[in-house]
Amino acid sequence: GGLLTNPYNDFFAQVIAQPDLFVSASGAAFSMPVEGPYDPTQTARFCSLGCILAKCIMDARMIPGVSFAPALFKFLTGAPVSLRDLEVFDPVLARSLQSLLATPHVEELYTTWDTAGGDPERIVSDADKHEYIRCRTTYYLYTCRQEALEHIRDGFFWCAGVLGIESSLRMLTYEEISALLLGHTSVSAAALMAFINWGDLPAEMQQNVTRLFNEWEA
Repeated sequence: GGLLTNPYNDFFAQVIAQPDLFVSASGAAFSMPVEGPYDPTQTARFCSLGCILAKCIMDARMIPGVSFAPALFKFLTGAPVSLRDLEVFDPVLARSLQSLLATPHVEELYTTWDTAGGDPERIVSDADKHEYIRCRTTYYLYTCRQEALEHIRDGFFWCAGVLGIESSLRMLTYEEISALLLGHTSVSAAALMAFINWGDLPAEMQQNVTRLFNEWEA
């Protein structure tokens, strides 16, 4: 394994440098797609990014100098986001929501549900503030960026299918995909494989996943 060489370096440098594609919230080092709507050029680039991510895993290559937020990898695997994911990407907003949880009589703040994609006439109350924060987190991290995330996911699994590794990649958790792409060297191939419930999966699929992990660690 190892860091990417050209043209991968150039591609990721261009992606992160373009403010119309990715954004990092104030005080955070992790990136997510900008909020929509998007033009055709943006959606094409998001799809291309998904393809490159799959090719990186196939080639046992790490992404150089890029820290995508965990929420991006969670979307790839269909995992729900949490307040912790929001804290990683936008610590200021996360602290605001944590403060809301700790505040009694939140009705007096007149916070409305439109900020979570709900009824703008509905006021957040003590009875539903936990639900509001869950919805607000999902709305901010997923819904506002859903088209971009869907294009990244579609490109990722389309390319994986072309490369013959789609079934293997669909077995991975978001932590495993993140580790393979971001180069979390504290995680070993053996540790990653320990997460997997092999069940009745064919031996060939098990061998493909094992090969991917071992190539990543090499």
